[in-house]
Amino acid sequence: MRKKSPLRIIILSIILVVLIIFFSIDWGKFAIGIIQKSAKIKIEYKELKGNIFKGFQLESYKIKISQTDSIYGESARISYRLSLLGLRLPTLFDIILIKPVINIKRKTDVKSGEFSLPKINLALRINIKGGRLIYEDDKIYTLEDISGLLFLDFWGMNFYITTMNLSFVFNIPVRISNHTPQFPIYVTSANLALNIKKNAFELKFLKVKGRGFFCDARGKYWTDKESGILQIEKISFVPGEIDDYFKTKPLLNKGKIELKGEINLPKKKFLPRLHGFAQNIYFFDYFNFETNCFGDTIFLNIFEGKFLEGTLSAQLKGTNLRDFNLELGFKNINLNRMVKIDKPIWLSGNLIYRREFFSGILSSPAVEGFDFDSLKFSGIISRGAVILDSLFIKNSLLVRGMVYPDLRLSVQFNDFSLLRFSSYLPVKGNISGFLNLQAENYNLQEITLNANLRAYELSFYNFVAQEIFFSVDRFIFKKELENLKLNLSALSYKNLLLDSASISIRKGEFSLGMKRKENDLKISGVIKPSGIGLVESLNFNRKDFVIKNTAPIDFDIFNKKMGDFSFLFAGGILNGSFAPLRITLTDGKMEEIGKLFGVYDARGKIGMHLTEDEIEIAGQEIYFLGLGNGNIKMEADYKNDCLFIQNLTITDDKQQTLTASGLFSFKNSEIDIKFENLRPWIFPFLGTFMRNPDCLMSGGIQYSGNLEKFKITGEGKIEQGKFEVPVISAKLDSVSCKVRFLGDRIVFESAEGIVSAVNYNKLPTGKNITGGGVVRLEPKFQVKNLSFDFEFKDAPMQYQNYAYGVGSGSFTLTMKDGLTSYNGIINIQEGIVPIEFGTKFEEAEENAGPDWRMNLKLVGERNIWLRNRDTDIEFGGEVYIIKDQGPISVLGSLETKRGNYYWLNHILKITQGKVNFLPEPKIDPELDFWAELNTRDRDPKTNQEIRIILHCSGRLTEPVLEFFSEPPLYSEQDILTYLNLNITWRELESMKQGEYMGRVLPQSILAWLESDVSRRLRAYTGLDYLRIEAPIFETQEKTKLTVGKYISRNLFITYTYDLTSFSNEFNVEYFIDDRNEILIKRDGTGEYNLQYQYRIRF
Repeated sequence: MRKKSPLRIIILSIILVVLIIFFSIDWGKFAIGIIQKSAKIKIEYKELKGNIFKGFQLESYKIKISQTDSIYGESARISYRLSLLGLRLPTLFDIILIKPVINIKRKTDVKSGEFSLPKINLALRINIKGGRLIYEDDKIYTLEDISGLLFLDFWGMNFYITTMNLSFVFNIPVRISNHTPQFPIYVTSANLALNIKKNAFELKFLKVKGRGFFCDARGKYWTDKESGILQIEKISFVPGEIDDYFKTKPLLNKGKIELKGEINLPKKKFLPRLHGFAQNIYFFDYFNFETNCFGDTIFLNIFEGKFLEGTLSAQLKGTNLRDFNLELGFKNINLNRMVKIDKPIWLSGNLIYRREFFSGILSSPAVEGFDFDSLKFSGIISRGAVILDSLFIKNSLLVRGMVYPDLRLSVQFNDFSLLRFSSYLPVKGNISGFLNLQAENYNLQEITLNANLRAYELSFYNFVAQEIFFSVDRFIFKKELENLKLNLSALSYKNLLLDSASISIRKGEFSLGMKRKENDLKISGVIKPSGIGLVESLNFNRKDFVIKNTAPIDFDIFNKKMGDFSFLFAGGILNGSFAPLRITLTDGKMEEIGKLFGVYDARGKIGMHLTEDEIEIAGQEIYFLGLGNGNIKMEADYKNDCLFIQNLTITDDKQQTLTASGLFSFKNSEIDIKFENLRPWIFPFLGTFMRNPDCLMSGGIQYSGNLEKFKITGEGKIEQGKFEVPVISAKLDSVSCKVRFLGDRIVFESAEGIVSAVNYNKLPTGKNITGGGVVRLEPKFQVKNLSFDFEFKDAPMQYQNYAYGVGSGSFTLTMKDGLTSYNGIINIQEGIVPIEFGTKFEEAEENAGPDWRMNLKLVGERNIWLRNRDTDIEFGGEVYIIKDQGPISVLGSLETKRGNYYWLNHILKITQGKVNFLPEPKIDPELDFWAELNTRDRDPKTNQEIRIILHCSGRLTEPVLEFFSEPPLYSEQDILTYLNLNITWRELESMKQGEYMGRVLPQSILAWLESDVSRRLRAYTGLDYLRIEAPIFETQEKTKLTVGKYISRNLFITYTYDLTSFSNEFNVEYFIDDRNEILIKRDGTGEYNLQYQYRIRF
C-alpha cells in the first residue's frame, strides 16, 4: 500500500484550515469594520445580508461622518474587488448607494494650515444612483438626482478623488420679493481628478457640462502658503438653455457669456486676470470685458459696449474686494425697449462713484426725448444706505432724500412741464409745488405723503382740467389722514364735463362738490382714514330736477360697501340698499324724470321695485313719445346677469299696444315683440332727416343677439304716415307701406303717399308720391347707412322762400357712414321765382342732420318765371343745386323766353337774355338780358321810330342798368326823363309848368297805376301773363286787356280783349322742342295767321 506524502497532507490541511477560516469569517462585517477603521466613520444598519461572492446588501443604513455630517439611505451594496498580486487582503471595495441622502453642515471652527489624512491604503469605488446632498448654511443648498461613479483612493498620506460622468441638479436659493424659491442648475456630466496631499490640493482637470453652461479648468492650492492658481481654459453660459425661467425672458433667452484666463490667490488675495465677451444679455447687444490687477487693485473694464442702440463703457475698480470706484458713460441710448413703447427715447450721460459718493449728469433731446439739457444728480452710499443729495433740472425740478433702504424723498416742482412726455404718453400741463414721501423699508402700505401741488392746463388720456390744486398733510393709506383738499376747474372726462369739482377732508369731516352750468352736486359727512364714513347730506340739482337724501348713508370705500339709502327722487321716494340689492321707487313722476334728461313734454306716474332676482316697473297716465294716457307694466326675473321678461305691456287711449316677452341679456337676448297702432318712436332714426314724423305701425318682430351683433326678423305695416323733409320743403301725408325686418336691415316696400309744399298753400296738393328704402342697423342700433327712393308726378315743390312750382321726377335720400345725401332729377312744369333785385340769398338752417350733401338737377324748358315788382320774365334751362362740404351752391344757366321789364308806367319787352349761376359759396347769379321800348318819337331824317334799349347786367344782388337808344338820338338824360315823365328832356324844357302839371304828370301817374294794377291782378289770379292798357290821354288808342297762360308744358295761349270795341284777338304758341315752334294768331279783324318758326342758336 502506497503511503501518502507528508507534503500533500500538509497542503491539504492548510487548504482545509483556510477554507474553515474563510467560511467561518463574516466578510460583510469584516469589510464594514475595515471601512470604519480606515475612514474613521461609524456605520449603522438594520440588516446585512449576502456573501463574499455576490456582495453584501445593507438595509436602512446610516453613516455618521462627523458630529454634524451623515449619509443615510434605504439600501446600499458592498462588493470585494481582489488584488491577485501577492494574495493580499482586499484593497478595493465596490460600493453602490441607491438614493442616498448626504447631509453636511457648515463648519465654523476650521483652521488653516496642513491638511492631515489617515495613513491607510484603501480604494473605494462608489456608484451613486439618485442620491441627494444637503448643505446647510445661512441658506440651504441641495444637489438632487446625483448619479455617477466616484472613486476614493487612500494611499498613505495622499487622497485621490475622481468622478466619472457624475450628473446632478444643483438647487440654488434665490431671494425674490418676500420668498426664496430654488433655482435649479442642471449638470449632465462632471469629470474631475483631485489629488489631496499633506500641504496641497492639485486639480488635475475639471470638465463640467450642463444645461446651458460649460467649464474647463485646472489648478493648484498650497495650504501652507495659503496661495494658489486656477487656470480657466473656457467658461461659457447660455442663459436661455439653463432653465425654463430664462426661456420666457426675451432679454436673456438668446444671450451668451464666455470668458477665459486665470485667477491667482496669493496670501488670501483674489487677483483675477480674465477676459471675455457677452452678447444679448438684458439690454446689451454686445460688450467685451477684461480684468486686470495692479498690486491689490482689481480693474474690471467694459468696452465696445452696444447698449440700447447706443454705446456704453465702464470701469469698476476695487481694492481687496472692497472700496469700489465706478466710472460709467453712455451715449445715445434708446430707452423705449425698457418701457416697452414704440417711439424712441434718446438719453446720454455719465455716472461716477468714488469713496461712497456718486454723481452724474443726463441729457435728453426735445425731439424723441424728455427735453432736458442737463439733469444733474449726486449723492452718497454709506453703510448700505443710498442718499440722494440732489437731482435737479435747472429752475424746474429738485429731488433729494434717502432712496434706500428707506424712502424719504422730497420733490419740488417749479412750473415743471409735462409736455416733455407727450410723445410717449397723452399728457401735458405744468406743475408747481412740493411732494414728500416717507416709507420704512419701502413698505408702500405704510408710506406717508405730504404734498402741496398746483397744475395748470393738465390733460392725461381722457381727463382734462384747466387748473388743479391738491394739498394733503400726513396721509398714510388707510391709517392716517389729517387734512386733504382737491380743487379742479373746467375739467372733463370722456363725456363728463364739469365747471368745477372739489373734495375737502378736515379732522374727519368731508365735503364733495361738483358743478356744471345749472347742474350741482353737494355731499358732506364724516370719514375715517380707513375709508369708513357717513353721508349726512346729499343734494343734486339738474335744472329743475332735485335728488336729496332723507336719512344718513354709511359707506366703506375700500371694501366697496354702502348702507341703506333713501332719496327724494323724481317727486317720489327712492330707497333701498346694494347689499342685498333692494331698490324701490314709489310715486315717481315722469315730469320730474324728464327734467333729468332735458325732456319737458313727458307726464305720468312711474314706480319700480328691484331686488336680487326680480324687477317690476309700473307706469300710469303717461303722455310721452306719442302715448296718450298710457300704461306701462313689466314683470321680470333676474338671474345670472339675465332678465327673464315675463310680461311687458304698453297701452294707451290711442289704441297703441306693445307686448314683449323673452330673455334679455347683454351677451345674448331672445325677445318676441308684438305691436299695434304704434307711433314712430319705435324708429328714432327717422328724425335724422324727417321733421315731425308720425304714423301708425302694426306687426311683430323677433329679436335675438346682443347690442353689438343681433338679428331682427318679422314684418309690419305703416298707415296714416306723415312727415316733412325740410331740405326740399316737402310735406308728405297719408303715407302707407310695408315693413320687413331682415337681420340687421329694415326694408320699407310699396310706399305711397300724398306730397304738398310746406309753406306755400297756392301750389296744388293731393299729388301722389311712391317710394321705398332700406335701413341698416349698426351695433347698438345706430343708423349710419340707409337708402330711400321716391318718384312723383306733377307734385308741388318749394325751395325755402326763393322758389316754388310744380314738377315730376325722382328723388333719392341716402346715408353712408353717417353722411346724408340728397340726389335727384326733377322736370319743372311751372315755376315761380319771386325774388327782388338786390336780394341776398341766406341758407336756412334746416333739420338735415349735422352734415349733409346734395346734388339735385332741375330741368325746365320754359314756364319758369322771375316775378318781382320790376320784371315778368319767362326762363328755360337747367340748373344744379349742389352742397358739398360748404354751403349750398347753384350751377347752370337759364335763357329768357319772353317777358317784360317795368319802369313806372312803361313796359319794356324782353328781347333776349340769360342768367348764369356760377360755382361760388354764395348764390348770386350773373344777369345778362336785353329789353326795348318803342317811343312815339321818330328820327327826323329817316322817320325811323326811336327805341329805348335796356341792358341789365351784373349780379342779382347788385344789378347794373344801362340805357341807350336806337337810333342813338337820345342821351341818357333824355331816356330817363322819358321813362319817368313820358316826354323827352327837350320837350320838358319847351313845356310850361302848367302843361306839365295838367297833362304829363297825370298821364304818368295813371300809366304807373295801369302797370301796377296789371301786376297785382296777375299775382292774385295766378295767370302767367296779364296786362291792362288804358291810354286815357291818347284818343286814338284803345283800352285793352291781355291775359296769358300755359295750358300744358308745350302750349301757351294769350288772349287780348278790346274793352272799347268789344273785339278780341289771341295767340296760340305750340313748342315742338327747343328749336321748333308753331304760332297761330287771330287779329282784331278776325283774320288768322299760321307761322312756323325755327331757331338757330350760335
